[in-house]
Amino acid sequence: MAKKSNTKYIIPIVFLSILVVGLVVSTICLAFVAATAYEKVDYLQEKVDKLEANNDDDDDDDGDFPGDFVVKKPLIYLYPTSDTEVSVKLSNSNKLSTSYPKYDDGWKVFAKKDGNLIDKNTGRSLYGLYWEG
Repeated sequence: MAKKSNTKYIIPIVFLSILVVGLVVSTICLAFVAATAYEKVDYLQEKVDKLEANNDDDDDDDGDFPGDFVVKKPLIYLYPTSDTEVSVKLSNSNKLSTSYPKYDDGWKVFAKKDGNLIDKNTGRSLYGLYWEG
């Protein structure tokens, strides 16, 4: 009698082997992506925490989401109802890094109704008072 061939089991065994190897590789890749994503989230959370710690302006803290920052344009425009002399002082002037015109214990300008400003110290025409801190 002739022996029966087991070749009919070879194709399913190869298919199952490929499937198992694919599942193992996919699981490893997924674990790597998840670990990398958590690492990035931790890094970004550290950055947010540092920014919040450096944010000294507690008066405008109306958001309760970490990263909900109030962005302020460092430019002051004046539009008086009539042409008038104006003195402008900033509450935290000790934290200024740049200003235009030069901030010297405040700005003194002549403000026109159309929004144009004249610097009382230099006579220069300005459209706003710039500060950065």
